[in-house]
Amino acid sequence: MEVLLRDFWADQIFGLNGLVNLANFALLLAFSVRDVLKLRILSLASDVMLLPYYYFQHRHSSSSTGFGS
Repeated sequence: MEVLLRDFWADQIFGLNGLVNLANFALLLAFSVRDVLKLRILSLASDVMLLPYYYFQHRHSSSSTGFGS
């Protein structure tokens, strides 16, 4: 049980899921700033962080990659 939990947390932090979690956090941070320029920069950064997640999927779908950006 401990090994499975450790593998789960390692995947959520360091794997492609970690990039998705980081991108979602950047998007949440983007919506909490007051300056429009910071909002645009953070939302663009979160979209860029999501691109490797869609690119390295086993079943590559160009519609999901285009939808995120």
